[in-house]
Amino acid sequence: MSEIFIISNANETLFRTWEDFGFGWTSDRNKALWFARRSDAERIRAEDEDAWKILRYDEAGWLIERADSEPSAPKYWCVGWTSNHAQAIRFARKEDAEMVAQRMMKGVAVRICEHGWS
Repeated sequence: MSEIFIISNANETLFRTWEDFGFGWTSDRNKALWFARRSDAERIRAEDEDAWKILRYDEAGWLIERADSEPSAPKYWCVGWTSNHAQAIRFARKEDAEMVAQRMMKGVAVRICEHGWS
């Protein structure tokens, strides 16, 4: 899996996201804009006087979330369901998460989402 880069404020407590009318801030790293190349994140940061740092995620993966859970408070699959993302089963490839969801979650609406941790 490739590296993921995000843009943060000076304190590394807020992260650049995209809102309806342009850039915004979020405290949730999973809602931040993810860049596959550091150079792309640096180009965006160079145009943004409030953005201070480029952070690299140490880990990323695909998770299965219950579709009936709120996106702001998802339930993750862990051979059961949990609200703790650290306990979720992490797939390296989206297609693996989709295959497991298709075969094991019949009758349960799910969404496959990419997450990152640092």
